[in-house]
Amino acid sequence: AARQMQERIEARKRELAEKKSHLEAGAMEAYVAEEQAAAEAARQMQERIEARKRELAEKKAQEEAEAMAKYAAEEQASQDAARTMAERIEARKRELAEKKAREEAEAMEKYAAEEAAAAERGHEQVRC
Repeated sequence: AARQMQERIEARKRELAEKKSHLEAGAMEAYVAEEQAAAEAARQMQERIEARKRELAEKKAQEEAEAMAKYAAEEQASQDAARTMAERIEARKRELAEKKAREEAEAMEKYAAEEAAAAERGHEQVRC
């Protein structure tokens, strides 16, 4: 009877040891699964952060490109306006120079005509 009792005690110890071993293995598996889930969540969060960084960098680059294009267009418009103004100034200078040259030519013709008329009158007075 004592021997049977001893065997039952040993069997019960083995059962408890196996049960404890299974519980520990289950707990370990659960812990590993939780760790893997946490690592995956962290990886996904890092991916989202990196994607957001790329998105913001692309947006910034696009805004800078648009600002540069706008600046270049404004600079071109400014240069065009300056060139147009310079062309108008040059055209006006030419107009004024041509007008002055015409007026001087007309004045010279008038003077020459007056000189010729005076010389003609002088000849007529000499003949008379």
